[in-house]
Parts: sequence; structure tokens; C-alpha cells
Amino acid sequence: MAHAQERRCDEQVCPQGRIAPHPSDPVPPCLAIQHEGGFRNNDWNNATHRNGRLRQHWSPRPPLTPRAVEQRKSLLSTAFEFRWSAVQLAAANVSTIAVAACLLVALFSGSPQCGMAATMGAFPTGFGAHQRLSHLRSAPMILAGFGMGVCGFLGAILSDSLLGSALVGGGIAAICGFATQYGQAPWWLTLQWSIAFLLAARGPPELPAALMRGSLVFAGAALQTLVIVVAWHWHPFGAASDVPRAEATPPSSRLGWLVQLFRRVISGQAGLRYAAIAGGTVSAAILIERHLGLGNGYWVPMTALIILQPKRRDTLVRTAQRIAGTFLGAISATLFAVIVRPDGIILVSCVIALAWATYAVQRVNYAAFSFAITSTVVFLIALTGLPEPDAARRRTIATAIGAALAVGCRYLAGPDSSIEPSQQK
Repeated sequence: MAHAQERRCDEQVCPQGRIAPHPSDPVPPCLAIQHEGGFRNNDWNNATHRNGRLRQHWSPRPPLTPRAVEQRKSLLSTAFEFRWSAVQLAAANVSTIAVAACLLVALFSGSPQCGMAATMGAFPTGFGAHQRLSHLRSAPMILAGFGMGVCGFLGAILSDSLLGSALVGGGIAAICGFATQYGQAPWWLTLQWSIAFLLAARGPPELPAALMRGSLVFAGAALQTLVIVVAWHWHPFGAASDVPRAEATPPSSRLGWLVQLFRRVISGQAGLRYAAIAGGTVSAAILIERHLGLGNGYWVPMTALIILQPKRRDTLVRTAQRIAGTFLGAISATLFAVIVRPDGIILVSCVIALAWATYAVQRVNYAAFSFAITSTVVFLIALTGLPEPDAARRRTIATAIGAALAVGCRYLAGPDSSIEPSQQK
């Protein structure tokens, strides 16, 4: 018995320099179950040496949690992991109808600016078909359309005021950061409001033009909502096919829900720190792009807000996806424009086809989504008269600046926030 418990260390050293168990030792039951092929030397990790004798204490390794397994993946393998089984064909087929209608009206009415405004309302609203806020399935799209109309009006009114644009734009971005803790749907909803403001902030500041832009954005969103709701009666998809989760149900009374929200704010559990980071980043991005005088500079704050995540690693992953997708999308659109020299009809056809692809790959991978949406926007801007190579170059430069700003601000802000990040789809 003494010989089995105490042996000299020089008899039990494995090739890796660790102390290994003696072959005569009985195999611990759980080790025999998990490792039928033999012992793993580093499982005997608490061996101590006293007076030339060996004492062994076996302690099993705890199993890795799914979160730990995900963290062990390299950044690039996480960023470029494509889930092609998540292609949304039904959503693409339905959501493209309203976008195509707005583009055709813009093409044949002789007013491309009006058609662009309506398209910028219909296009993002289509992604709301996969969001759920309440038992009313169309609630995210309705609220998105109304909010985009109001924020588009505010952005146009404040387009001549640098300080006003920075403060209001940062405030809306802070609301978006605050909404992150409540799930993907609130984050997506407030993100559309912020994007609408940033787009309109580079438009004409006159009151009639601002009212017209806000009305057209709301009209495009309303058309998209109507088409999707009607299509849900024949073929449910997105939020119409999802079963609402029990934990997403709000408290029985609205007053109780407001009290709960107020308590979270007072106790510091509402993600106020991340909201401040998001608001400050977007305000800084607006000031920087105005100072640099970039064409289509609204992509700088938009990119910064979309890339920014509560976790540093998630911010880096989103940055890699965004830059790769934007760069490849801009190059592809530029090469196509140089080779084909498309006219108005071909441009509209390209936008419709690429919008369909954007809806289809929205849950496959964010890099694929960025590739499709970059190509879509390049051709969409080309409808207003800006050559495709110039639009692609401006988009790429603005994306690089916005990504660098988001990563820099996230690392300067300190440790990760405790809230879970929301993935934009």
C-alpha cells in the first residue's frame, strides 16, 4: 500500500515535464469514463513534492461552456463563419417588392431625389419583418417608419448647424446604445432612427424640403409594411413564424414596466455607460467628417454606430466583417460600372437585384450583408448622378474612418460593458 501511494519523482516525470500517474494506480471512475484511451498527464495537476516523495491529488477539468468555446475561436474564424442555411428567400422575395416600386416611380417620374427618399424608407423597413417587440407583429416596422420620418425631418432642419447635428445625432445614438440591453428588436428600431437622421443631415435645410423628405421616407416605410403584412397572410416568415418567448413578455401593467425601467436606471444596470460611449462616438464622428469635408460623409458616423458593440472582441469582429464586405462590394460595383457602363434602367435593375440579395443574406454573415448592401448603395447613389467609382471610393474611405473611430473609442472607454451585445441582421 505504501509503495502504491509514495514513489520517487524521477520515476513519474512525463516527456512534457509534468508528473504522470503510475501505471499501477487505479483509474479514477470519472477519468475512466471520459478518457478511455488512457490518462491525460496534465489532468493530474496538483502533485506536490515533500522529502523526495510524491503525493498526487487528482482534480478533473471542468467542461468548457459554450461562451468559452466561442472565445477560443480566432477572431477571423468567428468573423467569416457563414451560415448559408440561414438564407431568407421568402423575406427577400416579399421585401423587394416595395423597393422595386419606389425605384420604378423614381425612374419614370423624373424626380430621382423623391424616389430615393421613398426607397430609403422602404429598404431598411424590410428588415423589420424579422423583429418582434410585442404581439403586434408589424409594430417594429410601424415604429421604424414613423421614427425615420421624424428623424429625417430633424436631420434636414439641422443640416446647417454643426453643433446641433452633433448633439442631436449623438443623443439618438445614445438612445440606440441604451436600447441594446433590451434585445435585438429595440436596438434595430433605434438604429434606423439614427441612420435616417444621419442621412438627412446632409440634405437641404429648407422647411418645405425637410417636410417633403420626412413624408416620403414615411410613405416608403408604410408601403413596405403594407406589402409584408399582406404577404404574411399567405406565407408567414420572419416575426410571423416565430413563437414569442415567455421571458420576452413585459410585466402585466405598463406602470409596473416603467417602474422596473426606472429602478434599473437608478441602480446603474441600464447600460448607461455604453449609451454614453455610443453617443460620444457618433458626435465625434459627425464633427470629424464635417471638418474633413468628405463626400457622402454620413457613412462615417453610421459605420461607427453599427460597428460599435458593448464587448471589445465583438467590436473587432464587426469591424473585420464591415471592412471586408465594404471593400469587396465597392470593388465589385466599380468594376461592373467600368465594364458595363449602365444606364438608368440597368442601374435600377442592379439595385433591385442587390436589394434582394441583401435581404436574403441578412442572417448568413455580416460580411456578406455588408458586401450586398455596399453594392446596393453604390448603384443607388449612382441614380442621383454620382459616378459609381466615385461613390465606391467615398464609401470605402468613410467606412475605414468610421471603423477606426469605433475601435479607438471602444478601447479608450475602458473594460467591456456587462450587457450582452445585439447582432444587427
